[in-house]
Amino acid sequence: MVFLLLAQKTITQTNWEQARTIVQTVQSVFATFQSIATIFALAAGARAYYLSRKPFPKVTQKHSVIHEFLDQNMLWIRVNLEIKNEGLVLLALQKLDAHIQIITPLMSLTRERIQQFNNRNGNNEEELTVDWVSINGRTIDLTKTRIRIEPGETEYIFSDFILQDDEDFTYSRVSMILITTNLKLSRLTSLWGKITKPDGSYKLSTPYKIEPNQEKNNER
Repeated sequence: MVFLLLAQKTITQTNWEQARTIVQTVQSVFATFQSIATIFALAAGARAYYLSRKPFPKVTQKHSVIHEFLDQNMLWIRVNLEIKNEGLVLLALQKLDAHIQIITPLMSLTRERIQQFNNRNGNNEEELTVDWVSINGRTIDLTKTRIRIEPGETEYIFSDFILQDDEDFTYSRVSMILITTNLKLSRLTSLWGKITKPDGSYKLSTPYKIEPNQEKNNER
């Protein structure tokens, strides 16, 4: 009788140990599958983001311009450049080149270029490309400002120009100018991204009409 009780106790303990081992094994296998599923989910999410992202920055620009005659022969022009990051890439400002070019009245170099086009001997394949004379320019180093443009954000940069009459040209008589800005941006990506996708340059030209100097006209 005692032998049967000992045998039954031994069998019960053995079954319990086996059951606990089986449960631990199942838990370990389940945890392994869960880890694998997590890895696949992260990989699928990364692939979906890679396919949905835009390979190049999407930047829109806009000029807003104001001017004022400081006196009879001095004209002040402020050019404000609006930069909007409409892409998915973080941008950093590097450099801005801004130029003001005279359209009217025609300067001598521009008139010569137009006359050369008119005398092109009937070659209609040549396109008219007028090299408007740049009379003032600015180069602004934007790396010192360390401005970052997040996706969806807008940044503004302004440049001031002073046009003053001299013995060669009467700038206070200017009635139409062409404002050109060339903005260089850097994408803050990995080193491999910097190698495969160089920084972008974005150019914008806007004609702007200047109202005549009423004060000077009233004196005549």
